[in-house]
Parts: sequence; C-alpha cells; structure tokens
Amino acid sequence: MATVVVVLSSTWLYRGVQDFNDVIAEKLLMLNSKSAVVTLAEEAPSGRDPAVWHVGLKIAWDIKTPGLAMPLDQGDCYFMLDDLNRTHQHCVLAGRQPRFSSTHRVAECSQGTLPYILDRCRTALQNLQGNDDLRPSSLKSLNALDIKQVEETHNEVEFEWLRQFWFQGRRYRKCTDWWDKPIATLEELWRKMELMVGISWRLS
Repeated sequence: MATVVVVLSSTWLYRGVQDFNDVIAEKLLMLNSKSAVVTLAEEAPSGRDPAVWHVGLKIAWDIKTPGLAMPLDQGDCYFMLDDLNRTHQHCVLAGRQPRFSSTHRVAECSQGTLPYILDRCRTALQNLQGNDDLRPSSLKSLNALDIKQVEETHNEVEFEWLRQFWFQGRRYRKCTDWWDKPIATLEELWRKMELMVGISWRLS
C-alpha cells in the first residue's frame, strides 16, 4: 500500500506570533501516524541576539503536570513518534526572527482532499434544475435525503474550506498563489448550493 505524506502547514511566521499547530481533524490522518516538523529561521542581523524559537510539549488534557519548552535551532526537525501526537499537545513559541515551518503527517485520503470536495459538490449540484445565471427554477428532487446531502455539502464547503482559507490562507500567498483558483471554484459552487438551500427552505 502506498504511503502518502501530507504537508499540513507550510508558512512564514513573524515575530510576536505564536503558532499553535494547525488544528487538523484526526479523521484526515492515519491513526497514530507519526508527525515531523522542520523549522528554518531567517538569519539574524549581525550583532543581534534574538529570542530563540521553542517547541512546547505537554500531556493532553493535563492541567497539573508542567509543560516542557525546548529550543529550536536553525534547521532543527522534531518528530512525534508512535502515539505521542495523540497523547500530547504541542505548539511552537515565537522568537524574534521570521521562521519557515512545515508539518508532515501520513494522510487518510478518502476525505478532506480537493478532488473529494469537488466530487461532493458535483453530486449535490445534480439536484439543481435551472439556467446558468444563478437563478435556478427548481430542484429536481425534494426527497429529504437529497436535500440533506446538499445542505451537508454546502456546510462542508463553507466551514471546512472557504472560512479556513480566508481565515489563514491569505498569508500563504507569500509563498504561492496555487490555492486561489480552487478556492474561486469552490466559492462559485457554494453560491449555487446556497440558492438550492434557499429553494428547499421556501418549499418546506
């Protein structure tokens, strides 16, 4: 079986920012998969002694045991092996210098991918009957399961994709604009499903 390694986050982080590792739904990751994080800091100006970046580690849901903070030097990579990522929480504490970081886990690809959500949208939009100017005349089916599928897909696109992108994705443009076109496509599909949800509410 092929192993897929997914980069969960790859961002520039600036001074004064605490990067608490992006919250990724465990359903999108292989159970107990190992985690690897690499960090590269911008070179410090000559003569400066910037505050050092640290990785913080604590036992999950334990408010009594003190956490641990370990310094991250240029080029360091830390791993969370076996079930450590499940039993412990970790975060990165900002130093003064900008830093590039990427997090790697083994992905479970049946959900949470771009092809997956586009396919979900296409399936939901099969219930749309109308023209192309976003003024549909009706739904092909008023079956409760068909309407539920549209509403669930509409919510998934909005809350798991669009809101996530506009909340944190704009900063990724410093590295790449690759996501701009897929997000524009998802916004267009979301608008059509928004109208479908409105039709179902008016008919209910």
